[in-house]
Amino acid sequence: MLNKIFIIYFYDIVLKIIFFSQFIQCEQIINELTNSYIYLKVKGKTNIKIFNERNGLNMIIINNTTKYTGDGVNNQYNFDNNINNITLIWNTTPISTKNWFKDCKDITEIDLSNFDSSQVDNMESMFYKCSNLISLDLSNFNTSLITNMDRMFSCCSNLISLDLSNFNTSSVTTMEFMLSSCSNLISLDLSNFNTSSVTNMGGMFYGISNLISLDLSNFNTSSVINMGRIFYQCSKLNTLDLSSFNTSSVIIMELMFYRCLNLTSLDLSSFNTSSVTTMSSMFSGCYQLNYINLSNFDTSRVTNMYSMFSSCLKLIYLNLSNFDTSRVTNMNICFLVALQTIIGAPHL
Repeated sequence: MLNKIFIIYFYDIVLKIIFFSQFIQCEQIINELTNSYIYLKVKGKTNIKIFNERNGLNMIIINNTTKYTGDGVNNQYNFDNNINNITLIWNTTPISTKNWFKDCKDITEIDLSNFDSSQVDNMESMFYKCSNLISLDLSNFNTSLITNMDRMFSCCSNLISLDLSNFNTSSVTTMEFMLSSCSNLISLDLSNFNTSSVTNMGGMFYGISNLISLDLSNFNTSSVINMGRIFYQCSKLNTLDLSSFNTSSVIIMELMFYRCLNLTSLDLSSFNTSSVTTMSSMFSGCYQLNYINLSNFDTSRVTNMYSMFSSCLKLIYLNLSNFDTSRVTNMNICFLVALQTIIGAPHL
């Protein structure tokens, strides 16, 4: 009997020693690490997608216990229940973070303060649908090589703050749906954004339904081709100054201001629309809009004006005398439930 008790006691001590040594080993690995790592807090199970070539993921530590060592090339890691924390460790600098945390709805915190992003050129959908994240500190991010930020924060529906003041966006060419459906964000400071190389801003602020104000006065939009859905359903915006926008290259403006429910006026007299081919539903559902200045609109290339002003319930006056609709093939319900007075438009 005494022998059995001793064996059980001894076994218990050995297990504790093994666990403690593993914990110390993991802590030592992290503390002495010269390469980059990311720390995640998790509730329940999650999927971590470490894809693309030369990612260099060297170790995964789960609940302070080493679970994986390897080269981390082209893999997806599936973790079970009862996970509290995950640490991802790299031995080389990744070149892409595309889809890394996509659909990881159980991640509640991501500590990126020790992650080296200096060689990364693609962050597409990196945090897509991380719907339990409340905040993200990206102050140490090196984004100087990034060309693609499509859907980077899309559908992070619980984010209430996002500091992008340190972002270098000088190389970025596409920001399509970058911040779309971040429906709890009430403010965004993008004053440092260099958008001179961006060609695609389609849906960039799509569905940020609690955003109250947005200052884009520093935006260089001279290269942008797609502005479709850019302010789609920004339903709490009540003012929007786009006087600095250069739209000379823009081809797509469909659904641009769709259901901006609180906008009361829009001065677009500075817009150059000579290249635009589609304006379908551009102002549709702007219920409070009572004034639009379209005095310099060139619509000579536009083929689609479907539902352009539909449901603009408070719009009582609109001067379209400069509109050329000779190429328009679809003007269905253009003014449905809108307007008491339309002036001009000789080709309408």
